[in-house]
Amino acid sequence: VQHRQHEAQRAASDAAAGAEVEEVNAEDLLVRVEMDKTKTKMAIEASGKQADQHFSKARKAKREGDFHNAIQYCKLAISYNEEDARFYYLLAECQAMNPASRWQRLAEKNFIQATELNQWEPEYWITLGRFYKKRGLSLRARKQFEKALEIAPSHETAQEELAGLK
Repeated sequence: VQHRQHEAQRAASDAAAGAEVEEVNAEDLLVRVEMDKTKTKMAIEASGKQADQHFSKARKAKREGDFHNAIQYCKLAISYNEEDARFYYLLAECQAMNPASRWQRLAEKNFIQATELNQWEPEYWITLGRFYKKRGLSLRARKQFEKALEIAPSHETAQEELAGLK
């Protein structure tokens, strides 16, 4: 009786092992690693697409003069992708439209964040310089215009703004 039970258990385990082997498809093993998207990569791509969609909505809201919704969409875009300077730049532009000091501080912080994320975009530096110039901070403004000219020495707007400070 024990021998029959042992043979039945072995047959069951062999059948289970055979079932596991049958589930492996040879085509699955032939997929190149670089062609296989992991769940993480797919999530990152989906997150980037969501961020771009929110950014597009933010730009549209800003064009229509709806700065509140533009700010909200920018914040959503940033929540999906914190490494894109365009999102911070647009957010700062919208925040700078509000004259309250709280919004001005937030705008400055986001302009700075945009310049840190993309140091090679002269428009970000020029806009930050204009932001400072508008608030009477000419020394800070001068530094921003000079930084823009380091990046793009022939940038006319930066030259004009710097000449306007003298």
